[in-house]
Amino acid sequence: SGSPASDEAARAINKTGKLLDAIETCIDAAVKEFDIPMQKRLLRAASYGMHFAYKDPSDRKIMGGSSSTVTNNHGDVDNLMNIQPSPTAVKFVSIAQKIRVTNALRDQEVGFALTSSQFDSISPTGVISRLIA
Repeated sequence: SGSPASDEAARAINKTGKLLDAIETCIDAAVKEFDIPMQKRLLRAASYGMHFAYKDPSDRKIMGGSSSTVTNNHGDVDNLMNIQPSPTAVKFVSIAQKIRVTNALRDQEVGFALTSSQFDSISPTGVISRLIA
């Protein structure tokens, strides 16, 4: 994480065109993992990879792209409010939130161990209903 060897590995994966797949795999693995230290490692790896994934000038409308200002076809600077987070970043945040909730539910004091799939099928409202019943 942050070492020259890690940077070079991320750049090499990016050159193969598989970096987004690797990031998605880390995110998907983290949400299926019960071991909290492993979840953290997987999410850190995904986060680290995202630093290298959106360096393409064509991704200027994606947060994390190469420029913080965007010039449209008429030479005008577009409003920065038009810049959106990447779909991968949105998924990362959503999964991180779900992991926080499922880990809190798995706490010994709560004792409501659910997998991510179970959480999705019950829904947050269903989980709350079961907790207060």
